[in-house]
Amino acid sequence: MYCHLSQIIRVTQKIFLFSLLVTCSSLAQPNEALGHKKFAVILLDYAHDSKELSIDIINKGLFNSEYSVAQFISAASYGKTSISGEIFGWIKPEVPLYGKGWTACWPLDQNRFNILLKHYPKVDLHAYDGFIYYVHRKAGSKCSAGVANTYGLQSRPTYTPFGKQPLGLIDTRISYFSNKFYFPYQAYSNITNSTVAHELTHTLGISNHSNAYVCGSRTLSANPEDCKILSRSDLFSIMGLRSQASHPNIVNKERLGWLDDDNIISVSKSGTYKIYANNDPKDNIKGIKIKLKSIIPISDKLLMSHVYLEYRNMEGFDKRDSFFRRIKQLNKHDFIITNTDGALVYAVDCVTYNYCIPYLLNMNPQSITPAYPPGELANAYLFKDRNFKVVNNNFSITVKDVSSKVSLDLVVDFID
Repeated sequence: MYCHLSQIIRVTQKIFLFSLLVTCSSLAQPNEALGHKKFAVILLDYAHDSKELSIDIINKGLFNSEYSVAQFISAASYGKTSISGEIFGWIKPEVPLYGKGWTACWPLDQNRFNILLKHYPKVDLHAYDGFIYYVHRKAGSKCSAGVANTYGLQSRPTYTPFGKQPLGLIDTRISYFSNKFYFPYQAYSNITNSTVAHELTHTLGISNHSNAYVCGSRTLSANPEDCKILSRSDLFSIMGLRSQASHPNIVNKERLGWLDDDNIISVSKSGTYKIYANNDPKDNIKGIKIKLKSIIPISDKLLMSHVYLEYRNMEGFDKRDSFFRRIKQLNKHDFIITNTDGALVYAVDCVTYNYCIPYLLNMNPQSITPAYPPGELANAYLFKDRNFKVVNNNFSITVKDVSSKVSLDLVVDFID
């Protein structure tokens, strides 16, 4: 539970009048991602070279075009989350005004809110659910294209203007970007900018990435020494490498409150279960989850406690052109992905932390020998009539039937 204390703080020199929110806890509240979120977008011109993007382009890329980040969030959440924003800038910071606290990449904590208040002193910080800092730098910068320094709603410090003395805390979301937008969309993701979409999904409440777990010639092993975790290597998720699809997987959607127990059903007995496509806008079953009888270690610290299964119809933001369905192999021949009508299977750790972390499994290990890992995961599907038996556990999963672009029928067989 949060508790709040409002303060009115007056600062001499130029007087800024604003209230600060002091919280007793920074723990995220359930389903904090739901509803409308308004962002303040602060444009910072580090380069001073007159080559910064127009405000209109940034507005369209973030909020007001068909393939904008806002449209992606709306589609991924089935309309349960929407975002909008108010743009401030371009602000041209000068080092003498801001002291030695400026880094080459992003403003330091003590400058983060002050730079906005210096140029827009009437801004109410509490009018926004989050802050996006868009930085224009000279070409050749070694800084990352984007980063979120808070995962979900968290308490962030505020300071006296251009000083280091903290005044209080404000509950908010914060992210930083420096890369351009693509119109009508970035081919790699079908979004105007997949990095921005990735980081904003972090700020909505996803602290982890969507990873992969590979075990050589096998799909899964009970011995973690036979396998390895590939960080951020889920090719089918915005929280991974997203070359094959962009929607977050159902594990992350469940955590954000976009899917619930009516959409991802827990299976504990044998039967046939129909699941619909991840991006199906209707309130259908999007996946199944099975709790393991025997937990499988996947590293020294992580444990596989559940299996989740979902289906992608490769439409909308998940659509990819043929270029991304061609996986370059070591033998210099392309492996062409022609069949996408299969289930994606995730090993999921729901016990190490107070949330679930997904790891994509490869149902067809060694079907691709990629020139650049983790390209082999582009063919990770459990196809029709294929069977997956979870090691050291009492069940198997088979794709029984496929209604292409619509649904899959999965047979779960528990062995007594």
